[in-house]
Amino acid sequence: MSSHGLASLGALLRIVLLIFVGTCAMLILMQLTALAVPDLMLSSSAAIIGFAAWGLGIIQLLVFLAAIVLVALWVHAAHSHLHDSRVQGLNYQPGWATASFFIPFINLYVPFASTRELYNRSHGESDWHAAIPAGDVTSWAACNWAALLMFSVIVGYVFVDSIQFVHVIMPIWGWLGLSILLYTFLAGSAWYLAQIVTKVTYAQVNGAHQSQSDVFA
Repeated sequence: MSSHGLASLGALLRIVLLIFVGTCAMLILMQLTALAVPDLMLSSSAAIIGFAAWGLGIIQLLVFLAAIVLVALWVHAAHSHLHDSRVQGLNYQPGWATASFFIPFINLYVPFASTRELYNRSHGESDWHAAIPAGDVTSWAACNWAALLMFSVIVGYVFVDSIQFVHVIMPIWGWLGLSILLYTFLAGSAWYLAQIVTKVTYAQVNGAHQSQSDVFA
């Protein structure tokens, strides 16, 4: 993919990610309102609020699915651009870097490591510095892991509560608290990924990575 194509794909992905952040923020606001004004959920406005939350959830799901496709395309394109530019010492092939996002357990670490390398090498770091900390990448991965933890807690509770003769009672504020944390970490993940996409795309389009190309060796 050309630099122009990568820039266009990066811009589109950034828009989708920021829309996702916006939907998370709106859902968090609605849940905070429910916590602050519990009587609101018992009023005549409850049905309207519920319908709005349902509609927002559908929009968020569609945006999330679009983001999955665009992230896969962008990750593959960005890694390919480094390889096509003959940057030396790369540890991750485009196909593996992309596929690792979808493989259970592998996706707990490899996407973080490959994206860290992508970020550093795109900014002209040598292969010796491919694994140095990159703030946006570390924050993105931390939000991913935290969101996975919150999701696991919610699913675990539902599973245990579904067992016959086992009843686990959680107050509504507990549910809302877990949901708010989940959406907060999801929003953080999307926000930091948008920063990564913007900075990596800008660096590659402007040739920052070419200092490590064998053309200049």
